Amino acid sequence: MMLLYLSILFPCLLAAVQAQSSETKNSAESPIVAAGLPTDEFGDYNGSDLISWVNSSPQGVVHPSVRIGREIPGDKSTLLGLFVSSDPDTEPIEKGEIIAQVPWDLMIHPGNKYHHETFFSCRALKNIVEELKLGDQSKLAPYVRYLLTQNLDGIPGYWSEPAQEFFSFVLDDALPPFEEKW
Repeated sequence: MMLLYLSILFPCLLAAVQAQSSETKNSAESPIVAAGLPTDEFGDYNGSDLISWVNSSPQGVVHPSVRIGREIPGDKSTLLGLFVSSDPDTEPIEKGEIIAQVPWDLMIHPGNKYHHETFFSCRALKNIVEELKLGDQSKLAPYVRYLLTQNLDGIPGYWSEPAQEFFSFVLDDALPPFEEKW
């Protein structure tokens, strides 16, 4: 539920923070390139900065055979995510090996302890806003830099009315209108 909750509310916060900076909006190049993030040969974000950042943490692990990129490299219509590299020079992932492990302190979350009710609070959203405002000064800067390049077309408020109604139907209005005092 937390992932769904943040996927709906985070883009709205991102839009507010992005509106404060016109650097990438006025640029003809992609936001990824304009932000100086690493790209593959097709100009898509390759995540090498995030992988290095996670691996630099004592508890962080991203298997050497894992890549961040498009499901089909160069095809902008396909998903951007974690994939096992098809490069013949990559080492195989053995049964029981960790593919990716991101430590709690490298995540934007509502607090220091996990409890299922914690994820219904707005503290995670407040923390996202704070990290986005810090930008390169954030301890989560590699992730923040990537987040600030994202398009606003994922915001439900930008969807057509039928799409919004369907999304609400699928959720069965399950998102609580809950707000803690900050």
